[in-house]
Amino acid sequence: MGDSVTQDLDRYMDRQDQQEAEYNQEKREAEDTAWGIHEFIDDAQKILSADTLMDMEVIHQTKDHVVTINILMTEVESEVLTEYVRNHGSKFVTEKLITEDIS
Repeated sequence: MGDSVTQDLDRYMDRQDQQEAEYNQEKREAEDTAWGIHEFIDDAQKILSADTLMDMEVIHQTKDHVVTINILMTEVESEVLTEYVRNHGSKFVTEKLITEDIS
């Protein structure tokens, strides 16, 4: 009977160790994501015009776990972005950049 209890305890501890290892891996990956998002937002001040930068909004909805970045551009900036992505955009950016023509 003692061996059975020891084996159950060993299995339980192994599961706990596995769960902790998985959590730690997920946390490391999340820290990389947080750093990347921070760098993207921080780099905005280097790449956006002063007017556009002042109109940039970053909203972190912690309840829904969503970060939304709104960059309000001039008409010319918007047209150039559309043209640039159409002609030079990576597949990822082209697929992710949703263009809506709301008139």
